[in-house]
Amino acid sequence: MMKRSTLKVYDGKEALDILLKEEQKIDLVLLDVFMPFDGREVLKVRNENPGLKRIPFIVCTSDKNIEKECFYLGVNDFIKKPYENPDIIVARVKRMIELYEDRSILKEVEREKLTNLYNLDFFKKYSNQFDANFPELKKDMLLLSINRFTLISELYGKDVSEKIIKEFSLKIIDYISGHSGLVGIDTESGYLLYLEHQDSYDVLISNLNETARELFNNIHIAFKAVVYPFVNPSLEKETVIDRLRNTLTALSSDYTKTIVFYSEENQIKTLHLEELIHAFPQALKEEQFKLYFQPKYAIQGDKPTLASAEVLVRWISPKFGFVNPGEFINLFEANGLIGKLDSYIMRKAAEYMRVWKEKYGFYVPLSVNLSRVDIYRPNLVEEIIEYVDSNNVPRDKFYV
Repeated sequence: MMKRSTLKVYDGKEALDILLKEEQKIDLVLLDVFMPFDGREVLKVRNENPGLKRIPFIVCTSDKNIEKECFYLGVNDFIKKPYENPDIIVARVKRMIELYEDRSILKEVEREKLTNLYNLDFFKKYSNQFDANFPELKKDMLLLSINRFTLISELYGKDVSEKIIKEFSLKIIDYISGHSGLVGIDTESGYLLYLEHQDSYDVLISNLNETARELFNNIHIAFKAVVYPFVNPSLEKETVIDRLRNTLTALSSDYTKTIVFYSEENQIKTLHLEELIHAFPQALKEEQFKLYFQPKYAIQGDKPTLASAEVLVRWISPKFGFVNPGEFINLFEANGLIGKLDSYIMRKAAEYMRVWKEKYGFYVPLSVNLSRVDIYRPNLVEEIIEYVDSNNVPRDKFYV
């Protein structure tokens, strides 16, 4: 162990001044309770300062009642007066410093750097410890997610999105401090909470959305929570988290619900949507997505004439039958598949225009609806031009 120096002070206020200025250099505090500016007041200030809370405090006292009071103030150890063997005291001090150094290194590993929340692996680990320590406590697990956060990140940039994540991390930590539980972060889905069962989480969501309006009033931020109530402790935490994620994905396009409870019914729906995602590549290859055309007529003159048509897409699956666009469009947007589907639709639409020209002698202008997600594709314009030009379609008759 490296050689350390000691600082000796005789007043609690003086001790606090040094601690607040030199907190990064202090490894341990031996605290006598009875001195000017009571040592218990020092402990109260320490508990309100995250930097000081990382420093272990050992109280020196001969009063058992004081021991109990200091224990509730977060003291790490006690040394009884009168002091008997100084070598034992030195050994205990060294051991406490070593333990806290190990704990500090572990903390760097177990926490996600941006938010200082438990990363996914340690969230699962400490959730299991929470179960072991409080086996009789009924618990819920929550997944909190910001609607369309990927789009917010793309629109406002990395700095703003990181600020959003950090601000709401603090808000969620503040919430969990009033309940029995812990908070982690799943970088793919959102914030994870494992806590004592609550009958309602309306106040939590309301407070988060209110914070969004106060701090980011120029950005539309809305939270959604998926709740797994009364978690069975014997169930793998990974399984619980997967079910929360899947439920969130299944309901990603339903903006009428801010809080959803996991249920077997939702699980069945989720599994069906997972099947759709899995079936997509083969469906695209087999051209199961069929184009339909909604005609648009010019009504000038005595007789309406065909002016153009809007392209619609329907999924006719040999396994699932007719799949409603309302079921798969938002699903593909949420899972990064919509670009491939839109490319397929544009290519097929251009081919139809070429075939109709060859068959009927004229072009029917077509309009194709694209997802707004496509706007961020860097080669979108070049891709559209390729489909149009390769089919000899006039560019002014192909609308997106």
